[in-house]
Amino acid sequence: FAHTPAGRGFLAQQHALFAQGGGTFDADYAAHMLLYGADGELVETAAAQNEHTSRIGDDALVVRHRPWFYALSAFTAEIPQNRFGQDRQNFASIYHDDIGLIVGGGNTKLQPLWSSFAIGDTALLFHKAGDEEPDFNAREGLLHVPDSADLLANDGEAAVQLHYGQTTGRIALRLVSDREMAIALSATPTAPMPVAAHITLIAHLGQALHSAVGHCEALGEEALDWPEPEWLEHAGWRLRIPSGARLYWPVFPHNPYRKDGAATIEEARLVVVLPFADTKEHVLTLSV
Repeated sequence: FAHTPAGRGFLAQQHALFAQGGGTFDADYAAHMLLYGADGELVETAAAQNEHTSRIGDDALVVRHRPWFYALSAFTAEIPQNRFGQDRQNFASIYHDDIGLIVGGGNTKLQPLWSSFAIGDTALLFHKAGDEEPDFNAREGLLHVPDSADLLANDGEAAVQLHYGQTTGRIALRLVSDREMAIALSATPTAPMPVAAHITLIAHLGQALHSAVGHCEALGEEALDWPEPEWLEHAGWRLRIPSGARLYWPVFPHNPYRKDGAATIEEARLVVVLPFADTKEHVLTLSV
C-alpha cells in the first residue's frame, strides 16, 4: 500500500484509527515500513472526504456525503445453483458515521424477504431446517431476483430501477440533512401477483427496539411480528414508516458455510415489508 498515493491514503486512515483505539505499532512492523515502504503524496480515502462519488460503469454507485455513505447496485444475475453464489436480490445500502451500517447487509439464498422487491408469494421460497441439498431454483409464482436494472442519478437524488418481468420497482435515496435521509420505494405492478418492497435493517442484539405498536427492551431470540409499526427506533436511528407496513424479526439468511444452511441469530435482519396493494409509492424517513 505504501507505494501508491491511494494506498498511502488508506494506510494513513487505518494507522490513525488504530492509534485512536489505543493500539501501538510493534517494532517489526515499524521496521518493515521504514525499510520497504515509500514516501510521497497521498489520496484520501472516500471516508476521509466530505464529498465523494464513485460509479462503476452501469453496475454500481457509491456516494459519500459526510456523515452519510449510500450505495445502489444495478448488477443483476441469474440465480446460481452453487450454494456459495448468492442471489442478486438486495440493491441498496445506507451507512452513517455515527451509527454504522443501517440499511442493507448483502444478499443470500432461499430468503425472498431479503430482496429489495418481491412479486408473488414469498412463502414459496424458504430454507428447510436440516436440508443439505436444497433446490436453489426460482419458484413458479414468485419473482425475487430482477431480470435487469438501471442506475439513475440526478441532483440530490440517486435511484435504481429493477425490472421483474412486467413489473418495475424503484429505490430512490435523497439526502435531506446530516441527520436525515429519505427513502422512496415505488412500483408499477402490471402482473396479477402482489408486489411488496422490503427494507432490510441491521440488528444490534441486546439493544432496545421500539415502535408505535410494540416494545422490545433487548433484541434477541424472541420473534416479533408488528403490523403498522408507524416508526421504529433502534441502535441510535429512527425510521418513519408509512401505513400498510409490517415488521418481522428475525429474518434468517441461508448460510452457505454450514452444510445444512442454518444461520444464527447474529446473521438475522429486521425486515420491514411494504406492500403496494393500495399505493404506488412508499416514502420512509431515516434519521439519526
